[in-house]
Amino acid sequence: MQMLELTNLLGWSENDNLKPEITIVSGTSCVQLKSPYFECYQPAGADTARVQWCNADNSARMAPDPNHVFDLEKGLPGTAISIRFTLDPQYLQKMMDNLEQ
Repeated sequence: MQMLELTNLLGWSENDNLKPEITIVSGTSCVQLKSPYFECYQPAGADTARVQWCNADNSARMAPDPNHVFDLEKGLPGTAISIRFTLDPQYLQKMMDNLEQ
């Protein structure tokens, strides 16, 4: 979740084509963390785990969105993590302007 938060902080953009994504492949499982499931939540305070269940209610009781969490035909003997983000100059300037105020 720290990686998700850092990628979100550095690479956030209001442009849908530039929004960050993280893909995790482990064995035959694939999880694509991207909009609208790109933020982690801490449901009960600072001492609880941050979560992202990849469904509309962000709930462990609901199945994840099959467009974001699915099984692959062939497994990977290990785990691969791919991070994609773009430094959006307009967003970064807006953030700098807010910090100066």
